[in-house]
Amino acid sequence: MDFPEPLAKKYLQVACQKGDVFFWKESPLSEKESKDSYYVLLTKCVDLSSLNSLINEDGFIVVRATTRTHYYGPGAKRINHDIVFIKKGETEIFPKDTVLDLNRVRYLKKSELSKILDSRLEKKGRLDSCIVKRINECVLMSTTLSPREQKLIRQS
Repeated sequence: MDFPEPLAKKYLQVACQKGDVFFWKESPLSEKESKDSYYVLLTKCVDLSSLNSLINEDGFIVVRATTRTHYYGPGAKRINHDIVFIKKGETEIFPKDTVLDLNRVRYLKKSELSKILDSRLEKKGRLDSCIVKRINECVLMSTTLSPREQKLIRQS
C-alpha cells in the first residue's frame, strides 16, 4: 500500500529525524545501476536550495551505509575518507560491521521520497544517540563536507 503523496510529504517533514535509517529497495546508484540499500538521515527535513540552487525544495542530507568495510582498512583506496564505523551488534539495524562514508553524501528531495514511501522505502528505526554523536563528531572534523553541509548537519 502506498501513502497518498500529500500524506507522505507531511510524514517525511514531521516524523523523520537525524539518525533515522531507511531501507530503499532498488535505490538508484547511477543511471545504469540500482541496489537495495540502507540510508541514514544526517539531517531532519531541510531547505536543500541553500546547498544547491538547482534543488528548489526541502529534503534530507543522507549517507548510504555499506558493509564493504575492506575498502576502508589499511592500504585500501578509501582509507582517508571521513567515515563512521558501526560495529557488528552495536545496533540491531545493522547486523554486520557497517561504514557510513561522509565523502558520499547525497541530497534526497522530499518529493522524490514521498512517491516511493511504503512501496520501496521503509523506515527501519533510529540510530542510538551515541552513534549520532559519533556522526556529529566526524562531521565536525570532516575535510570533504562543505561548510554549509556541516552547518545543516550539526544544527539538525
